[in-house]
Amino acid sequence: MKKLTALTAIAALASAPAFAAIITIEFAPEGADKVVVVLNDETNMMTTDEGETAYTFDPATNTLCDAAGERCATFDGEAEAPVAGASTTYSATNGHTGVATILSVE
Repeated sequence: MKKLTALTAIAALASAPAFAAIITIEFAPEGADKVVVVLNDETNMMTTDEGETAYTFDPATNTLCDAAGERCATFDGEAEAPVAGASTTYSATNGHTGVATILSVE
């Protein structure tokens, strides 16, 4: 399976302001239900089944967090352009580990 630091790719998109993207990512934690997250690079908003919130991404640590910094995921792998089907492992502040897969890039 090709590894991709899914959200490092978002940081790369942010450095190209003429290119806006909506990236849909599925988080599949071991032993828990899957969660789908939609990241809008243009508005810097993250949408889940719980609603919408701003997000931050720290490229130095490959960490995506909600605006409050309460829920974070740190990704493994190397940064590449986002491609549907690419995936990487992650660990989250809630103790879950799993695989994040890019479902679509618009």
